[in-house]
Amino acid sequence: ARELRAILDHSPDVIARYAPGGMCLFMSRAIETVTDRPASSFVGRRASEFAPTPELAALWSDAIARACEGLERSMHQDD
Repeated sequence: ARELRAILDHSPDVIARYAPGGMCLFMSRAIETVTDRPASSFVGRRASEFAPTPELAALWSDAIARACEGLERSMHQDD
């Protein structure tokens, strides 16, 4: 767990984890260099709450929904 946390904390890429409903569960520190906001300010919120434009919020929300649908499908294939 510590190794994974170190990778996430030091990656130059923004890494996020979302719940199926679109709630941000984790945001890596790399977001801070892009937005000048602490990563913690994204956690517990939906993309529609922090996206800079309604168009971008819709894009992000759609991408998150598609990713979650794909994950659910792959999980059910193992049944």
